[in-house]
Amino acid sequence: MRIIDRFDKYLEVKGLNDNKVTVQLGLSIGLIGKARKEGGDLGKKSIEKILSFYADLNRVWLLTGQGEMFNQVPNVISDSQEKNITKSIENNYVGLLKEKDERIKEKDERIKLLEELKDNIKSENERLKAEIERLKKEFEEYKKQSVKSESKKVGAKQTTG
Repeated sequence: MRIIDRFDKYLEVKGLNDNKVTVQLGLSIGLIGKARKEGGDLGKKSIEKILSFYADLNRVWLLTGQGEMFNQVPNVISDSQEKNITKSIENNYVGLLKEKDERIKEKDERIKLLEELKDNIKSENERLKAEIERLKKEFEEYKKQSVKSESKKVGAKQTTG
């Protein structure tokens, strides 16, 4: 079994993929895929980057297949690893802050639209109330005129009759 084959097992166990590893380690794009090709393997520089970054990966196991995949005693994080981790956390944090700001902006815009809609509905409601009152008065006036008209007709019939 080649080094790349053992490294693939490690990637599977850790839930990593070629793209993530390439970015984390600053490897050339396609390097891992090329190493998998028949007769290929990882080079010394790539192996050192891998072992430097993935401190839990057992060097002896990766190189020879002997022993356990993971180191029994966790290695101390190197300065470069700490910087990479810190930078990754900062980038994620900045991304989350931007996303939060965008969501707040979207919600503010929705609130503004809803407030405008509420004001429009309130205005329409007031207009309709006024229209109802006007129609009530008009109806009452119509009833009064209708009663007066009926009274005149009744009175006219009584005087003629």
